[in-house]
Amino acid sequence: MDFLLATDYRSMPFGGCGYELYSLKDGAFNRIDLSKITKDTPFTINVDVNKQTAQITANRAVTVVPLSDWDLQGYRQYGDEFCQNFFIEMNLQKVSEGQLPELVTTEVIAATLPHHLSYLHTTYRYVDGAWRTQKTAFSDLP
Repeated sequence: MDFLLATDYRSMPFGGCGYELYSLKDGAFNRIDLSKITKDTPFTINVDVNKQTAQITANRAVTVVPLSDWDLQGYRQYGDEFCQNFFIEMNLQKVSEGQLPELVTTEVIAATLPHHLSYLHTTYRYVDGAWRTQKTAFSDLP
């Protein structure tokens, strides 16, 4: 076994969980630091009022989402404070024989909450004791 993934459910208002990941080497479990993966991926939102769109960029991935008149009003009133992101999921996925599994995370990035949600999927590979980003993609689905 290369890794053991454990979830730690905590009492949060809307349910939620923290994640812990361990490596198993020479009969001992060692905790792997996930803070750079699960803590607030930096993102930017650029709103084009004329086209009524918002361009969201995170981890070098880009998506453009439509904004309604209501969304634009919220953005004018609250600015970037009205755009948030939430970490929602982490999964290990098997790769070819002899390699450590990849870690795939999903975050929600909300442009002018709660009217448009974009899902940011990031794949990491554990290389030389650190998680390295392999690919990042936006999706309309979790």
